[in-house]
Amino acid sequence: MAASGEPRKVYCKVDRRAEFCELGQKHEVEVYAVKVITPTGETRPYDNGYDVHEMPLFTDAQGRVYHAHLEIDFHASTYYVRDGDKKHFVSRSRKPARDTLGRLL
Repeated sequence: MAASGEPRKVYCKVDRRAEFCELGQKHEVEVYAVKVITPTGETRPYDNGYDVHEMPLFTDAQGRVYHAHLEIDFHASTYYVRDGDKKHFVSRSRKPARDTLGRLL
């Protein structure tokens, strides 16, 4: 995870499609919306069902607020939930992925 005061890129899966590589093999590729979020310096309690943690808040260029959450099964993994529409953003894709403009991530 980046230092607490640094902006970070986060990704929200918006689509999935099949593509063929140069060897002719078909691969599933996920398409992500990419956002840069910046810490606000504030926190909000998050109850994961076992514990309550004070988790940092972030904001994007449009002023929307993102709340960091810890995944229960992967303690080192964090995801971000956007207030209002509840979209989930992750730190990184684990599969082949592109952004909404078609660029490889």
